[in-house]
Amino acid sequence: MAIRPNSSRNHTFQRDPHSSSHTSSYNQRNLAETVLQRLIDQRGRNTTFQDFNTIKRLPFEQAFKYIEKNNFRIDNKIYHQLIRSIKKTDRVAIDYLNYFLQNTPTTIKGQCIKNSYFYNSIIGHGKKNINFFPIAKKAFEEAKRNRFANVVTYNGFIDAAGKNGEFREAKVAFEEAKRNRFADVVTYNGFIDAAGKNGKFREAKDAFEEAKGNRFADVVTYNGFIDAAGKNGKFREAKVAFEEAKGNRFANVITYNGFIDAAGKNGEFREAKVAFEEAKGNRFANVVTYSSFIDAAGKNGEFREAKVAFEEAKGNRLANVVTYSSFINAAGKNGEFREAKVAFEEAKRNRFANVVTYNGFINAAGKNGEFREAKVAFEEAKRNRFADVVTYNAFIDSTKIQVCHNKRISRNKVFKGLAKRGKLQLAGFMVLNY
Repeated sequence: MAIRPNSSRNHTFQRDPHSSSHTSSYNQRNLAETVLQRLIDQRGRNTTFQDFNTIKRLPFEQAFKYIEKNNFRIDNKIYHQLIRSIKKTDRVAIDYLNYFLQNTPTTIKGQCIKNSYFYNSIIGHGKKNINFFPIAKKAFEEAKRNRFANVVTYNGFIDAAGKNGEFREAKVAFEEAKRNRFADVVTYNGFIDAAGKNGKFREAKDAFEEAKGNRFADVVTYNGFIDAAGKNGKFREAKVAFEEAKGNRFANVITYNGFIDAAGKNGEFREAKVAFEEAKGNRFANVVTYSSFIDAAGKNGEFREAKVAFEEAKGNRLANVVTYSSFINAAGKNGEFREAKVAFEEAKRNRFANVVTYNGFINAAGKNGEFREAKVAFEEAKRNRFADVVTYNAFIDSTKIQVCHNKRISRNKVFKGLAKRGKLQLAGFMVLNY
């Protein structure tokens, strides 16, 4: 059932009259082509509200099988949902999106197919990783050329660019959105987030002030700016925004969590503690609040505070995988390996252990010279399929590298300033021990 374009200006497609319309012919082709052909054929029965919700919950391949099994007609709405349902992040998924972008007709039987929903569905995939960004950019440019770009189109592209380190693209789109009067609260929030993630704090601050001046600032705007300031070492700016958010009644759980995290990252533990206590007093403390505070305490050498918060979180049933992982990291950083081990074993018993938990414990064991414990956890992580790149790196880092014998230390200049005598079973060796 070959697809061939009509010569009309709107690039509508029609079926080859010599081709078969039998269902089995669809199964012999690339899945993307099969979906598009079903769209063009417009055959089958209409979906109900419940049917559409079922399709929404399924990944691309399963959704299409469900449509085929029930002989549903692929209309505009279903087609756009199928594009959004592509969950994979591999070459196959990129090929699907490229095929849809290049071959989808503008209209079919009077229905506009390549519209704002179509382009926005493809641009949304640009957030996945850098490999998807070129297709998102291509869709964004085509949407603008065809006058289908709207507020959602610009917001989606700015978000995708920011997440993939393409800040210049995000900035160009942001300025263009403002000129075309497509900028709203979400546009400013997305740009502030993009600037913060890419180390462009001045751009984030300018957008934040502009948003406030244009009355586009909301809770998310303040939260995004506090996060951007914290990430870029601008704690004073984060504190001013935090106090302003509270004064304007824009502070919520995320605001407190972001400020605690910013304070912890910038060595301002006292500020983190004050915000933590205030969050609890205002009933704004949740799992993330406790986890952020434990992390802040660990980073700033306040292990006792981390432990108190950890026990409190467990008592209030606010401990989860992140809480345990944060505490294990805090214990490891502060030379409290026994506490790290107890928490690690407890996390496993309570089914709170995941890749991050294992990585944190292996790292803690390495930092505290407990190579045997690191090795046991490493082997266990592999057996339980919890090992990733970070796991291997943490285990490698936990192993001290023997450089030379005691008698040759004075002559070894290669690692001068980096190496020192280490405490190994093979005593008398100089080791790399950062």
